[in-house]
Amino acid sequence: RKADALIAEREKLFRKWEHATVVYEMTSERPLTRTVPIVGKKVDAIEYFAEEIKKKNEEIEAMQDAGFEPTSNAIVTFKTFGAIGSAVQMKQTLDPLAYDNKLAPNPSEIKWENLVQSSSERRVRDNLGTLFVVLLVTFWTIPVTLASTLTNLDTLTDTIPGLEELLNAVPALGSFLQGFLPGLALMIFQSILPSICVAIASFRGLESVAWIDADAFKSFFYFQLFNFYLASAIGGAFIASAEQIADEPTSIVSLLSESLPGQAL
Repeated sequence: RKADALIAEREKLFRKWEHATVVYEMTSERPLTRTVPIVGKKVDAIEYFAEEIKKKNEEIEAMQDAGFEPTSNAIVTFKTFGAIGSAVQMKQTLDPLAYDNKLAPNPSEIKWENLVQSSSERRVRDNLGTLFVVLLVTFWTIPVTLASTLTNLDTLTDTIPGLEELLNAVPALGSFLQGFLPGLALMIFQSILPSICVAIASFRGLESVAWIDADAFKSFFYFQLFNFYLASAIGGAFIASAEQIADEPTSIVSLLSESLPGQAL
């Protein structure tokens, strides 16, 4: 990770050197820069950034010569597609937790910072990610309900001075807010849900952007299935038939099968 930071710093310096070079070619004047922002001495930008890039290269080369601590990941190349299929499908050891064979992602999609995690750390992160998804799916209705309550028109009139007089003067505004605010709260929570799913998938330690996106879509699917189908449809059907179910508990399946199609999703 320290090497990644040095490489990122070198890339920033290189972009600054390129900019200074372009300015010189366009204006025929050597651009200046400060060695320290605001208070530093002004020096030739092209020479200064070139020297800083050279120093970063020396630091990176020294770190490479010293060697890096081995990680739990490796990328292996093969000469034939048949060898790739055999390596991925065959068990290489009797211990199922020793390591996992997967097709390597595209180099541009690799999350290099996740490659340094040990297998045990990845398993812990994966289990915690699963727990986060379960908690998200199960308790999502709590913040949504709380936000809807806070945006309730009666609550707002009690907390915002002068709002009640305004609503009395403009009755149409009250009807608009009554139908708009609860839906707005739900839309806001729905808009941040994909970002939460992506953050959980990234926390799991997946090594590819594509794998992170796939895991986020899977979590989002479970959320939609539970909250919009099981909770809304089945919950609504259960409430509609609650009295009959209380009278005849053994008829719950037939009663739900009759009332469930009438629920709107």
